[in-house]
Amino acid sequence: MKIRHHVAGKEIQQEKEGSRSFILTNKRGGFALFGASSRYNGAFFAVKDRVLKVIEDIIPETETAILENHLWCVRRGTEERKHRIFMPLHTNAMVIESPVPERFELHLDVREPYDSRSWGRNYSLGKEGDATVITFRKDYTPHEDGGREGEEYSLFLAIAGDDSLHVDVTDKWIEKEYLLDKERGSGSFTRHVYHPATVTGRCIVFGIGATKDEALQEAGKVSRHIDNIRAIQQSYCRADESRYKDVSIPEQQQMAAYRCAGASLDSLTIRSGEHHALYAGLPWFFQIWGRDEAISLRGLMLSGDIHLARHVLERQLKTVNKIGRLPNRIPESPIGSADAFGWHAKRWMDLFHELARNKNVHEHFDRKDITKLANRLRIATELDIATNSYDVLAMSLAQETWMDSIPRDGLCIEIQALRLVMLQLLYKLSGDEKYLSREKRMREHVLDSFWNGKRLLDRVNDETVRPNLFLACYLYKELLSGDSWEKAFDHALGRLWLSWGGLATIDMGDQRYQPRHTGERDTSYHNGDSWFWINNLAAIVLHRINREKYRDKIEAIIRASTDEILWSGAIGHHAELSSAEAMRSEGCLAQAWSAASYIELMHEINGKDNG
Repeated sequence: MKIRHHVAGKEIQQEKEGSRSFILTNKRGGFALFGASSRYNGAFFAVKDRVLKVIEDIIPETETAILENHLWCVRRGTEERKHRIFMPLHTNAMVIESPVPERFELHLDVREPYDSRSWGRNYSLGKEGDATVITFRKDYTPHEDGGREGEEYSLFLAIAGDDSLHVDVTDKWIEKEYLLDKERGSGSFTRHVYHPATVTGRCIVFGIGATKDEALQEAGKVSRHIDNIRAIQQSYCRADESRYKDVSIPEQQQMAAYRCAGASLDSLTIRSGEHHALYAGLPWFFQIWGRDEAISLRGLMLSGDIHLARHVLERQLKTVNKIGRLPNRIPESPIGSADAFGWHAKRWMDLFHELARNKNVHEHFDRKDITKLANRLRIATELDIATNSYDVLAMSLAQETWMDSIPRDGLCIEIQALRLVMLQLLYKLSGDEKYLSREKRMREHVLDSFWNGKRLLDRVNDETVRPNLFLACYLYKELLSGDSWEKAFDHALGRLWLSWGGLATIDMGDQRYQPRHTGERDTSYHNGDSWFWINNLAAIVLHRINREKYRDKIEAIIRASTDEILWSGAIGHHAELSSAEAMRSEGCLAQAWSAASYIELMHEINGKDNG
């Protein structure tokens, strides 16, 4: 397959074996993944208070030999015949446009994304003027729903378009096999889906609604105003050169990957009324994870979206609980997060740094605002210290750090760095010397407990080598001197470095090490798998500590991440992780903190303000 990226007025291309997938979003909670042999393939829409998969697949009559990323849309087909697909912003619709009428096979599978129930799925087709309407009703069934009966919910899909539109009813069920899910060990890998019709046209619009009128309105509105909607979509996604004034990337593929990462991160944002947030990743992390969201905010700031970053931080601060923690996830998860609030504090530091660098702090905050913010952060920090400490060190329970697939409880190095950042921020905002004193005292205790002059422990009383010391340096470089950081890095790199350009999540000599990603069985997640966000942040700190000494490793990480964004997985997006044994796009195909950390890395290497 030929993969092309049209970015910043330039085209780059490579030919790769095998198929590739692509992801689209509408910025109101809807998204689409096509080209993946998975039950997560298809188009999903936020309807009322739930996310629902609606379209299983749209299969063109022509082969897909070329896949083109234009940021605002994707084009696929052959050199002679390509169609474009996009999701209009803030609209529950999807558009397919072809230069000549093209025929598509439509498959549907209306359900909540994690719902594997097979019974009680009812479809019917009808006409409303020039539009075709497909009605779906989900009924409870006694044997799948504990004896419950009656209607659970309904949904409507309207198909509209131009005068070339033609819908041929097929009205049959077909069985799908999901090879990716089978490989990942992810639930059932076969499912019957509904094939209502084949659809032919130059412009085909699918509108989704909780009522028939809503679906018809969505499809009709987009059909009538398609030229304006297309222009708005292009305008929104066209690179605004002023956003890139602080970074100049001479290498063409890195520049393209940087622009793709920015578009990917933006595509994961939800901007609906007063609700502004970031999805952690797609297709299956379509929730708000406090840790992921906070980590990703630096990438938004560097992309010029200061207002969204501040909005998210202020929204997060309102959700601090009685033990000084942010929710692990929204909707709520029973597992706590020991690090989300620390990352939240770090991003406040970064926000003020960006505003100070641009000399416009006072345009965004007056003294009263800063005093109020400092007080709210003080209350949360004091709660955290009072309830989550062992002496002066920060303590976490099992599954509360980002390495949540392993029982990594106790005193962890990056959690100490995050606590130190919290104290550092309070001192800078309030000027209260007690926070400076507490920071100094805690730093001394961290050194006594974690540093032996050659290695920085990942966890007190645990000599397992993991990459979290790179997070500690990124967060709180003041912990060690430059020479000491080099010693710590050299010790870790000798056990974690992967020749393709990444870091394993555990010492490769450890008996728990898993060289290959184990899919939904999370054995490898934090015992081998290489996470792109960690790799990118590691390259940043290696560059800060000794860019000449670590040049080869920095360049290898950049090369691997760049290739993954452009030519692997979901094109133009940065995946969650890779197997340790070889670079692959695995886990979630579009991960917010992966894209955000790549943006940071490009600014670190090429930016005017990279310290």
